[in-house]
Amino acid sequence: MAQGGSGTRQAGQTAIAGTINDMRTFLESGFQRPWFDDKRVKVGQAIATGGPGVRAAAQQALNGTNEDVMTFLDSGRQRAQDDDRVRVGQIMNTGGQPGRAGGVERHHPRRPGPSS
Repeated sequence: MAQGGSGTRQAGQTAIAGTINDMRTFLESGFQRPWFDDKRVKVGQAIATGGPGVRAAAQQALNGTNEDVMTFLDSGRQRAQDDDRVRVGQIMNTGGQPGRAGGVERHHPRRPGPSS
């Protein structure tokens, strides 16, 4: 159970400590809920540590189905990380000047005009 998260490990340990029927239930379907919960925890960790693209894609996965979560973990996270890297590169290549890289909004402070 080294690949399972803490929820899967705990459910497995409970099944092992239980009856033969407890173990059969775990093997047939009892592992699924804690396994998917563990996957959702991984997506939550991506929200906590990822860039803006990763956070948005992860939140969308959490709002979706278990299949959406698995798609994010299998490939969506990497695509979002790649997008974040491209955006960082764009900003770096423009010398950090807002408004010139990837749709970063340009904000200029108002210059004071002549006094009346």
